[in-house]
Amino acid sequence: MTEPPARTNRPLFQQIARYAQWVGETILKIKLPLLLPIVVTALITCGGKSMEPTRFQEFVAENAPLYFEKQSNVELYTDGPWQYDVAQARLVFEGVHSYHAEILGTFSYEDDSWLWAWANKQSNIPQQHLKTSEKLTQFFEDNGMADHAIRTFSMRSEPRLHLAIAANAALPEIIGFYRAQNQSNEALLAILSPTFSRDSRPVGMVLARALTQSISDVQISDHRRMTKHYLAGKGFRLIESPDKILALNDAGNQILDVRFDAQNRIADLRTMPAK
Repeated sequence: MTEPPARTNRPLFQQIARYAQWVGETILKIKLPLLLPIVVTALITCGGKSMEPTRFQEFVAENAPLYFEKQSNVELYTDGPWQYDVAQARLVFEGVHSYHAEILGTFSYEDDSWLWAWANKQSNIPQQHLKTSEKLTQFFEDNGMADHAIRTFSMRSEPRLHLAIAANAALPEIIGFYRAQNQSNEALLAILSPTFSRDSRPVGMVLARALTQSISDVQISDHRRMTKHYLAGKGFRLIESPDKILALNDAGNQILDVRFDAQNRIADLRTMPAK
C-alpha cells in the first residue's frame, strides 16, 4: 500500500485534491477485487431475476449488419448539400440526385423523444407519404415491440441508431436512411427509390464491413448468432464448425470466412473474391 501524500507548501485546495485522489486509489486497490463480483451481479440481476434483453434489443442485435450494408449506399452523399420537399417526398442531393424518401419520424434534441410522422399533425405531411411510418409502427405492434409503436416515446436510454436498424430490418423496401438535422430536431428519412446507387465493392468486402461496423457500433453479446442470421438471410449457403462459419454463393464459391473465439465473438474475418 502506498503512503499518503506528504504535506507540502502547495495551496490547501491542491493538497486536499491530492489526498482525495490517494484515498480513492487505495480503496480501489483494497476493495475492488472483493467488490467486483458483487457489482457485476448487481448489474445483471434485478429483483432476483436476470435482465433479459427486450424483443426490440434482440431484433436490433440480429439485424445490425443489414443496416450497415444498406447504409453504405448513402455515405456518398452524407457530406454534401441536400434539400427535402415534404409535399413531394423528394430528397435531393447536391441539387441533382433526386429520390423518393418518406419521413419516419423526428427526434427532439430538447427532451430526447421520438415522434412518429403519422402522429405529427403540425408537420402537414400528405397522407400518402405516411405509409412507411404507419407500416413500421404496425410491424412493431405485431411483433412484440409495442413500446415502440406508440405515437411518441423517450429515447434517453436508447441510441437513435437502434431505431434505424430495426426499421431497416422490418421493411425490406427501405434502401437506406438520411438524418435531416436542424437546430431543434432530427428527421429520419427512409429512402425508397429502387434506383438509388448501390455499393459496387466486392460482395465479401461489403459483408465483412457490415459485420465489423455492427460489433463496433452496437452492443451485441453473441456475434455468431448475429453472423449466422445475417448471412443466412442474404441467401448464402453456410458451412459451420465450432470456431467458424463459411459463406458460399450459389456457385459454391467461398465468399467469407468468419472465425470466433470461445465466447462466440468475432476474432477474424477473411474475404474471398467471387469466381
